[in-house]
Amino acid sequence: MSVCPNCGKPLRDSLEEPWCPSCGIRFATNATPKKHEYLEALCKTNKYDLAIDVCAGSGKVQYPDGKLGEGSPLILERLCSHCVCIEYDPKTYALLKTFAGKAELRNGDCNNIMLEYIDGKQPTLVFIDPNGYGIPAIRYDVVSKIAKTENTDVLVTFSWRICREMGFTSRYLNCSMDDCPSPTKIAEKFSSCDECTNRLKALTWRESLDTWWGHSDWLEWGRVGSAGYARRYANLLRDGNTIDITAFAGGEQKYYRNDFYLILATKFNVARYGISRWFG
Repeated sequence: MSVCPNCGKPLRDSLEEPWCPSCGIRFATNATPKKHEYLEALCKTNKYDLAIDVCAGSGKVQYPDGKLGEGSPLILERLCSHCVCIEYDPKTYALLKTFAGKAELRNGDCNNIMLEYIDGKQPTLVFIDPNGYGIPAIRYDVVSKIAKTENTDVLVTFSWRICREMGFTSRYLNCSMDDCPSPTKIAEKFSSCDECTNRLKALTWRESLDTWWGHSDWLEWGRVGSAGYARRYANLLRDGNTIDITAFAGGEQKYYRNDFYLILATKFNVARYGISRWFG
């Protein structure tokens, strides 16, 4: 069993969430610098007056070698005139307060906070960087409303976790005791599917996925691959925007996978501002 480099508390060998449950520090991966490079280049090019970091994290991130690196809140507060950082988890928010400088910090549900700052009058970037669909799940209707606002760009992280949980949920909402998909023969442990822990997890994940997609139609989509699902989400944001999708293959990490796509919905001309040339 390993320990958290920040607080020294033990970490489960199968830890999947990219943060320490004891102190709330976020863990970086070998893909984190790529994401931060994209974010920094985007801000330097477009010179946003306001940046909103929707899933801000701990401000600094912990790399596998134990060193702390600059997280998105520190990048955005350094490059933008006004930076608002929103973090839901209390432990992570406490760390954010110690690491952040001039940024305005908010603790709570980003779905209830984001729209307070969007007025369409100043160049604005909203960076939505959840682990999966976020806790609580990021509401598509809120993202869509922001993406349609003048002078406002949206950068969304679409992770492999969304695809995995879509598949899991579809499977365990439609199975039966006679046709149980669990390789651990979980059907032998319960008298009905209603008692099955996988069914209960699927119901919870469905609620979050319905929130992320803005509907439950995704249950009928079948398998189109992670790139296909990322394009589906991006298509929901095309109204009034130019869309750029960039894939980042992070590969297997010690505790979890971190493959993801960055979806940029921008009012600017993407070719003019070089995003595709830099990262396509």
